[in-house]
Amino acid sequence: GLGPAGSLWNSSAKVAGLMSGGRARGVFFRPDGHVFGPFFDPQRPFSAISTVRRLNAYTDDLELDSEAFLSVFGAASSPEEGPAPGFYHFSGSPADTFGEDVERMHLDPLQEFLKLDPSRSSINLWVGQAGVVTPCHYDGYHNMYVQLAGRKRFVMYPPSAWKALHTYPFLHPSFGQCQANLTSPPAPSSWVSYVTKLAFDWGGSAGGERSGGPTPSYLTLAPDPALPDPVVADLSPGDTLYLPPHWLHEVQALTHESVSVNVWTSYSDAIAMEKALAVPLPKALSSEVPRTRVQGAKRRRRAVLGAVLVSMVLRKQLGGSNAASEFLRDAVGARYYPLMRSGELPSGRDRPLKEFFLEDDVEYEVAPTAPEGAGGRQVTWPWAGGSGVCEGYAPQRRLEPVDFPSLEDLNETRRCSDDVLRHFQTLTFEGKGMNSSWIMNWVEAVAYHSVPLEHIPLYVSQLKNCVGLDLFFL
Repeated sequence: GLGPAGSLWNSSAKVAGLMSGGRARGVFFRPDGHVFGPFFDPQRPFSAISTVRRLNAYTDDLELDSEAFLSVFGAASSPEEGPAPGFYHFSGSPADTFGEDVERMHLDPLQEFLKLDPSRSSINLWVGQAGVVTPCHYDGYHNMYVQLAGRKRFVMYPPSAWKALHTYPFLHPSFGQCQANLTSPPAPSSWVSYVTKLAFDWGGSAGGERSGGPTPSYLTLAPDPALPDPVVADLSPGDTLYLPPHWLHEVQALTHESVSVNVWTSYSDAIAMEKALAVPLPKALSSEVPRTRVQGAKRRRRAVLGAVLVSMVLRKQLGGSNAASEFLRDAVGARYYPLMRSGELPSGRDRPLKEFFLEDDVEYEVAPTAPEGAGGRQVTWPWAGGSGVCEGYAPQRRLEPVDFPSLEDLNETRRCSDDVLRHFQTLTFEGKGMNSSWIMNWVEAVAYHSVPLEHIPLYVSQLKNCVGLDLFFL
C-alpha cells in the first residue's frame, strides 16, 4: 500500500487541508469542454509556424485557495460550481503542493520504486472531476499509477500502435500526443486518414483537393482500422497500474472526486536516446540554418549533408536502403502527412526538391534523354555515381546538384553516424513502435539543422527517396 498517503490523501477535502499556504497553484481550467489536450509546448520549433495552433485551449496556471478547491473538486460539487462554470483538474508535485516534509513522510513506500533512478524520477498528484479526459499520448518513462479516491479509466495501446494513432512529430508542440481523436472521433462520412492509403500526391491539385468528404480540420482524424483492440483498466481506490514506457493511453475520470498519485522513472533507452541526440553534428550542420537566398548554396550543402547523415545511420541501423526507406515512409506517413494534408504544416507542394539540393536562380536545360518515371522523374546525380528516381522535380530537366560536400564534411558525417549508432545499438528493442519513435525523433532533429523550419515537412517526406539512392560514399 501507500502507507500514510493512502489514508491522508484519499479525498479532495484532505488534500485541501494539507496544502502548503492553503493554496493550490497550477490548476487546469477549461470553460468550454472536458478534454484537456493535446498538450502544447510553445518552446518546440514548430510553434513558430503560424498555422500550428493549440487545440482545446485551456488555462494551466489558475490558483485556488482551499475553499475554492473544495467547491471545484469536492464530492458534492459539479462543473457549474467553483470560481467559473467549466471543467477543472489539478496536477502537481506533492512537494510543491504540501511541502517536502509532508511528501517525504507520506510516500515512504514509493521511495523503493524511486530507487530505480532517484535522480531521474518525479512524483505527481492528480485531482480531477468526472468526465475530464487527458487525450491519448505516451510517456517515455516507467509509470507507476495509484488510485486513492474515486475511479479512473485507462484506455491503453502498445507502442506498435503509433502509426494507427498518428503521433505528433518530434518538433511539434504536441509531441508525444496522438492526432487521432479517441474521445469523439469524426463520423464515418468525414475524411479519415489511413497511413497506408493516404497516397500523398505531390503532383496533385493545389490545396489538397480529393474526392468525397470535407477538407479535414484540426483533430478530425479517426484511428486507423488497423488499430488493435485497447487494453482497458478501470482503477478503484487502492488499485495500482504499471504502464511501461511508450504505451499509448487516454485517461478519463469516471467519478467526480478522483484523486491519484503516480511516479515517473526514466529508463535505459531514454538515456541512450538523450546521448544520441547530444552527439555533435558535423560542423557544416551545427551552426544556425541559413534562411536567405544569398546563402542559397550553403543552404543546399546542408540539406545534402543532412540527407547523407540520415542515410548512413538508417541503412546500418535498419539493415539496408529498402528497410530505411520503408521506415521513413511509415514514420512520416504517421506523423507528418495528416498535418500537411490538413494545412497545419506547410506541404511544400510549390517547392520541389530543387529547393533543397540545387542553386537558386539557375536555368536548367531540357534533357530529352531523361524520361519521366512512374513514381517520379529520372534524374542524373553526378556525385552519386549514377541516376535515381526522386519525386518533385520538374519533368524532363537535367538537374545539377551544387556545392558537393567536401571530404572533411563526409569524414565528420561518418564519425557522427558511428557515434549515433553506438547509442542506437544499446536500445533494448522492447517493441518495434518504441524504437521507431526514438529513431524518428533523431531524424527530425537532423532535419531541423539541415533546412529552414518551414521546409522540414517536405524535406523529411522526401528523405525516403534519398536513402534509396546508391551514393558511392555511403
